[in-house]
Amino acid sequence: KKQQFIFVAVGPEDHKGVLIPPAKFDSVLVYYDDQFLVKSKAVFRIINLLPWSFQIVNVFKVVPDSLLDAIYALVSKNRFRWFGKKEVCPVPKEKDKAVFSPFTKEMAAIFESGINKNL
Repeated sequence: KKQQFIFVAVGPEDHKGVLIPPAKFDSVLVYYDDQFLVKSKAVFRIINLLPWSFQIVNVFKVVPDSLLDAIYALVSKNRFRWFGKKEVCPVPKEKDKAVFSPFTKEMAAIFESGINKNL
């Protein structure tokens, strides 16, 4: 199976000195094909990279982005109430550690350039 994702947790302590608008941290952020995608666009990009069984969600692409982003915000705001919240974040198994990365200076530079381009 081809690895398609690298997960990076980005918090305030990770981007000191990087000019990232706080609003950009209210969403999943996907860097793909030299572009940053947020909210529903990021979700659809992730879904398109998942196995074919997830592709059914693409029927919602006909819905305007503004409505999809509003739905994203609603789910995001209520996710812990609806789906529960764990007391601690799970620790990745040894075999999964390769898909997690710290927020690096290189990533910060890409992110800063993305803010100027399309975020």
